[in-house]
Amino acid sequence: MIRRIVLPLDGSRFAEHAIPLALSIATRTNALLEFVGVSKPPFSSQYIRGVRIYDDALRMGMAVHQGYLTECRHRVCARYACTASETVLLGSVFETLIAYVAKSAADLVVMTTHGGGSPSASWLGSVSERMIRESPVPLLLVRPTSDSWSMSELPTIRRIMVPSDGSKAAERGLRNAVELARTFSADVLLFGVAAEVETSSGSASDPTPSGQGRPLSEEGQVLHADRTASATRCSAPDVAITVLVESGANTVETIADVGAREGRFLLGSVADKVLRTSVIPVLLSGPDGH
Repeated sequence: MIRRIVLPLDGSRFAEHAIPLALSIATRTNALLEFVGVSKPPFSSQYIRGVRIYDDALRMGMAVHQGYLTECRHRVCARYACTASETVLLGSVFETLIAYVAKSAADLVVMTTHGGGSPSASWLGSVSERMIRESPVPLLLVRPTSDSWSMSELPTIRRIMVPSDGSKAAERGLRNAVELARTFSADVLLFGVAAEVETSSGSASDPTPSGQGRPLSEEGQVLHADRTASATRCSAPDVAITVLVESGANTVETIADVGAREGRFLLGSVADKVLRTSVIPVLLSGPDGH
């Protein structure tokens, strides 16, 4: 169950594109939505001769971050009934953020794939890349599509696509997908990619387990049976899970194509290339049980 959502913001409009989806999840789960910013110290070291620096520059920087996060929270709470808070952290951005996520008992981190503005004002892009590899909790990444965003209508999720390689990590991702699907009354598409099989031009093509009208190799049929068994283990009475296996020469391209065609949301242990090509939000489920 999602009880606490951490929403890192770097002050850019691009980063704020994560707010509507995070808010949509928070309002449906009654979770705390925590706006988090990291203020970098104005000096390379926070100490001079063993004495910690508390000067005007340090206080001013944190005050600016605090004001911005408070304004974001007010905008959200003025429109939607939501429990929200803001937290300003001090330190190097990634190390400070990931340490906070770990100790705060967060259930989900929602952020954009990149921020915007000048390099000095925006840190989200480089941080999201490191969070992909090291986040101790599931990480939901939203790709900004423009400078503008709106809370006039919160996004919903109708289908969650879960690419699976048959691993234990992938099955944990499927369980996360089922839990999120229950929140939105969505269905789940469990997807696998099999090697392409060559057929003669005159041969008949029997319907395949994937229902795509293309014959699967023996490997693909085994894969389909394995994914069906996984869907059974992770099933919930109020969530429909469909198993789809397609043949493809390039796994990344096949996942991205099917995601754009079939999915509204992508979840799982996903390679960087899938993340970079996906046009829909991606929830990364870590390999260590997160």
